[in-house]
Amino acid sequence: MAINLSEQYIQENYTGLKSLWFKLLIRCYRYRYAWRVSRLRVESGYSQSHHPTAQRRIEPCTIRSATSLEKAHFREHKWVFLENFFEKNYFERLSLIDIPKYHLKPMAQLFKSYDNGLINPEYTYKRYPPISECVNFFSSPKFESWIEELAADNLARVFDRMKTTRAYRGSSCIPHVDSIAKELVSGEENQSFNVIIFVKGTGGTNAGGTCIMRDNEYDIEFEPTNLTNSCLIYDAGQIFHGFPPMKKGKKRWMMAFNMNHTSF
Repeated sequence: MAINLSEQYIQENYTGLKSLWFKLLIRCYRYRYAWRVSRLRVESGYSQSHHPTAQRRIEPCTIRSATSLEKAHFREHKWVFLENFFEKNYFERLSLIDIPKYHLKPMAQLFKSYDNGLINPEYTYKRYPPISECVNFFSSPKFESWIEELAADNLARVFDRMKTTRAYRGSSCIPHVDSIAKELVSGEENQSFNVIIFVKGTGGTNAGGTCIMRDNEYDIEFEPTNLTNSCLIYDAGQIFHGFPPMKKGKKRWMMAFNMNHTSF
């Protein structure tokens, strides 16, 4: 949940005609959701009757190691951006996937105006094995060790829920920190990290790349512009993040999850 929002920014950017279209889409959410569920059921039934599940060779999900400079940057600034994140063979398979929009829940929040979360994760993972491999890897002890080496703070963290999102023209995410900040106490910082994986995107500025910000009014410190096979990791409860409205012709598909300390 987003907290520490700027009321002034909300008044300037989320009222009046600027947000009218997205407010209309939110009011129609249950109808849009029902249509997508129906469409997904049609695909699911057709797939099971015409394309029975078969054993296929699946390239295991692998990622590169963080460099010493990337580790140092993360430990000092509490965020890091990594390009060429997945190893080549696995990413070639992952990048071939183009998840239909009816696999995802339609936009339901004004402050996070993009399709957010799979309607039927079990079916989508079965339909697209490389995504399933991705989830398996990031929830494994191997990635837990990777994160522990990156942070170098002797805190064990575990995987917590993967979300797949798709953003498009006009989509935005208001600057905020995550609600886990309320649960942090003195001396227990950096207990939860957000891991944002940009799978495919048009890239450039105002293209849906999650920005690292200095405050809750879009004072941008860093904006990722390479949104294909890249990854942004940051302290979920201490770093302001979000992205401004996306330009015409821009789109991006990303997966995100938390690595939480075992006390949560």
